[in-house]
Amino acid sequence: MSKKSCFIALIFILWAIIFMASAQTRPAAVVPVVVGAPSTFKVTVTRVEVYNGTAWIALFSGSSQLDLVSNPGDFPGIANLTFPPATYSQLRATFLNSFTFKGQLNYGGTTYYTTSTTLNDDTASLGSATGPAQECTVRNSDWGALGAEVVKTWDIGPITVTASTDYQPILTFDVSRSLLLAAVGGQTMTFILQTPEPTIIEVGF
Repeated sequence: MSKKSCFIALIFILWAIIFMASAQTRPAAVVPVVVGAPSTFKVTVTRVEVYNGTAWIALFSGSSQLDLVSNPGDFPGIANLTFPPATYSQLRATFLNSFTFKGQLNYGGTTYYTTSTTLNDDTASLGSATGPAQECTVRNSDWGALGAEVVKTWDIGPITVTASTDYQPILTFDVSRSLLLAAVGGQTMTFILQTPEPTIIEVGF
């Protein structure tokens, strides 16, 4: 397996780490009523770097949006990159504090749909009994304003890249319980995006 494939796999692992750390804080007086899967769940990354013990090596710089529902491992713009052999111990990413999602859930015989209207200071979507579902962009309140750049660094591996790589980590996301419908204040139906559950499988070659 090529060095290129190894680092694409590292990007997939990055998204697992990001979303494990980005669960939204529920507002007061929120009563969860049902959970399910969103139909879209998008995030935007602007820069990815890895640390080789001496310097940070840029893997990607630009703007790339990932949909963890339709393409959980697709990262446009990084497929043709090559990297020098080294042992990498840290990964640093810059991404936007904006997570776009849409979906619908049934509760009590009524189907509720996401709308583009945000609630709870841009951390949730107003639910509506009238469809179709609309995309809503929310933020993690711990990471600042909506759309702000967030820089995070994580320890990885260490991952050693040589002339050839004999393994391929494959990441899949279980988003079946990532969309929460809740009653706020006893009546307002609200959608809150939840953390997807990642599964990493290492395939040998």
